[in-house]
Amino acid sequence: MKLKVHAALVYDFEPDTDAIVSIQAAHSDDQTILEEALFLPEALRRVQDPADERGERRFRCRFSGETSIRYEAIIDNGRREALRPGLRAHDWIDLPAPALQYLTASRYCPSDLFGRFAQR
Repeated sequence: MKLKVHAALVYDFEPDTDAIVSIQAAHSDDQTILEEALFLPEALRRVQDPADERGERRFRCRFSGETSIRYEAIIDNGRREALRPGLRAHDWIDLPAPALQYLTASRYCPSDLFGRFAQR
């Protein structure tokens, strides 16, 4: 399935602020980033960090004043495995601790509101 991703953020950084930004699509074996573009003010010096063990990518910048950050991508996640029939839901108490980071809401992804989309 091809997904179009678009994120637009506007911040006012007073005073100048160093930040680590995670807005780019992750690299993984089961999805392909077909196109992507990151839009930042031209004067910014950006340090792109390598993807971590989960494929998450981050960059670092020193931001100043009103700043617009925009990211767009087209991603094909057609190689992602669908859930197999017969799988059962585990009780929360039985889940391994590393799984919890994917199940709790954060300020970046309100996973508690994301369920309907994920089920589709």
